[in-house]
Amino acid sequence: MLCDAGRVTGYRLSAPDALLYHLAPTRSGLLREGDLITLRQTGGQSISPTRLGEPITLAVQGTDLADPRGCCFAKQRLPGPEACGQTVVPLVGDASVIPSPPLAAQRLDLVKTLARACSSSESAQRHDCTFDLVLRNSGEASFVGVVALTDTFMGLQPTAISTQGEGWSCHQRGAEAICINGAVQLAPGHESHVQITLSLRGGARPVRFENCAALGVGPDRAVQAMVAQRAMQLLGIDGGPVDGQPGPRTRAGLRVLTEMLGLAVDENITSELFTALGLPEAGPVSCVSVDLPALRRPTPPPPPVCTAPNTVRQGNACVCRRGFEQVAGRGCVPRTDPPPPTVLQCDGATTINQGDACVCRFPGMVRHNATSCVCPQGTTFSAGQGCITPQVEPILCPNGLPRLPHVGCIDVRIEVGPRFGRE
Repeated sequence: MLCDAGRVTGYRLSAPDALLYHLAPTRSGLLREGDLITLRQTGGQSISPTRLGEPITLAVQGTDLADPRGCCFAKQRLPGPEACGQTVVPLVGDASVIPSPPLAAQRLDLVKTLARACSSSESAQRHDCTFDLVLRNSGEASFVGVVALTDTFMGLQPTAISTQGEGWSCHQRGAEAICINGAVQLAPGHESHVQITLSLRGGARPVRFENCAALGVGPDRAVQAMVAQRAMQLLGIDGGPVDGQPGPRTRAGLRVLTEMLGLAVDENITSELFTALGLPEAGPVSCVSVDLPALRRPTPPPPPVCTAPNTVRQGNACVCRRGFEQVAGRGCVPRTDPPPPTVLQCDGATTINQGDACVCRFPGMVRHNATSCVCPQGTTFSAGQGCITPQVEPILCPNGLPRLPHVGCIDVRIEVGPRFGRE
């Protein structure tokens, strides 16, 4: 970008601009040369889609950059017509853009202070300390871009870290933490605040905890990897998790990132990469020292007094002796075992066992008691057959005599008189 008397006289889109201006592709996939892009400003305004390498109309409204010179340095928020004019920018010879000035040229200052007195807990054996980090634009030009802070811990290593601050995120790596904000916008004299709360393990002796922060990226390779991984996340590049351990996804993402920045395609993390991102090596530090008191161990309760003969001490408590059980309001009382469950002995001839009940074995039978069944009146029980109706056998009279109902056998004789004789 070239500035002349507060007006943009020449501009050309290229891949590095996609990073500096957070250009979003209008179609899926990574931003590459020739992709359709939309230039967006904080607040939702956008510039019509165009192609990398083609002229673009700067017509974004609603800016607080009153100084026209700001258009030379603004990277996300572009000045409106009242500052730089509404101009269709022609192509100029070079297809690349002038990289953003380094942090030193922007004159960003970092100051770290203790937000309030650390809190200490003897029961948890822990100290909680909150620090304020203030990033101030002490220069004459507005700054818009990516900022990284390296926080180093000496004396104690935090067990947990939490961050508060718009756009800020922090990741701990051993005795260091890296905090990144991918969208810092600071007019001259303005500040960005981030609050970091650290949980520190307490001890029996007092200790001094020193906490130092610096702008930029430190020399630790794992921290540098975390910065690169986080930068790729902000740009929508799949660089793997932010864990400080470059793996295949991180290396593949670095190839995409270096190409996007106009650098030689590389899967290694270099100082040139951070310079292109606007992230120099760590500069002067701002330190805070905190004297943390010794934490007494919680006093254990006195040992309980256990009464014999039904209790015994176990550790720091009284428990019931063997054969006793705890009953609310009564203490330890002799344990009474419940009676064994009653097992039904079913009558095998008339019933069968089904679960916990005896059921009649044959149809038509009626229950006599819990373990047996009987046949109804008028029938008799036949083993293996059940209830049957008895058959009545007829009683025969001797010598073929007839039998009359309710009378019995009768003797009937027929005699022949003389008149029936032969004449």
